Amino acid sequence: MLPHTHFLVGIVFALLAWKSNFLSLAVALLIPLLAVAIDLDHFVIMLLKLKTINLRVWNRAVNRQISLWSFIHYWPAFFVITSASILLYFVSPQYSYIIAASYVPHFLLDKLYKKLARGRERNIKQIFGINYYIYEFEIVFDLLLLVAIFLLI
Repeated sequence: MLPHTHFLVGIVFALLAWKSNFLSLAVALLIPLLAVAIDLDHFVIMLLKLKTINLRVWNRAVNRQISLWSFIHYWPAFFVITSASILLYFVSPQYSYIIAASYVPHFLLDKLYKKLARGRERNIKQIFGINYYIYEFEIVFDLLLLVAIFLLI
């Protein structure tokens, strides 16, 4: 999924925690920020593997010519991070929720996105020289998230 979708999902989880008085609004807003920050691994991989960070490399990744996924986007890391979050619950339920609500939906949405996008035609849009690929199902999902956010506010 694109970063804005991870941000919207994070806002939904933040609002749920805030509405249930589990987290203050200021702390809950860490969730959407962390959900987007997870994607910084793509730039770290670009730097470590290719020794560069530039738009041409990013655009090649968007066009599926190279992969910029790090270990946190694969199942073994998912089980480790999720297990650590569960164990953290016994120390701090709030921190556990922040980590789980940031990482787990991000990971699962990326996996779902890969399945849904397979074989579908995509629209590549270029904004400020950066390629973004946009599928109709993500636009619909974003609209549903906006409705959910509106209802939770």
